[in-house]
Amino acid sequence: MEQETIDTGLSKPGKELAAHITRELAWEERIEGSIFDAGPGPVTHRVYRLEGLSNLLSNMASFSVDFGALREWAGGTLGDSELADAIGAVLSEPVGETQEEADDDARGRIAAILELRVAQCAEELPEDVGGDDAETDGSAPVAEVKAD
Repeated sequence: MEQETIDTGLSKPGKELAAHITRELAWEERIEGSIFDAGPGPVTHRVYRLEGLSNLLSNMASFSVDFGALREWAGGTLGDSELADAIGAVLSEPVGETQEEADDDARGRIAAILELRVAQCAEELPEDVGGDDAETDGSAPVAEVKAD
């Protein structure tokens, strides 16, 4: 099966923007998502790094985030208008015959966009992306459980 190439329109960020969008965020800057657990149901998580959000969307099917809020967060909190525009473009062009198919498609395309942005930042700041606490195996913490 041939993999689709996604044209994101993302230019490489400069060093200053890359450092800003990959930093560990303050508590009030973090974006909330949830992980569905069959026992208690959805458990809210506050994600504090773009890299962590990218990993969760790409690798954990039970993780969900409001994509409209993600677009606003990318443009506002992160200050990355290109990333926000790329997410907005995905949301404005749903692909799928059902809402579930469109949601799955949007998730995949947004995850790919986030992965690309993280990779671009890693090229610009190879020693900084992932922070000092990141392990080489990717096991660095990416989210905290919010006590409700």
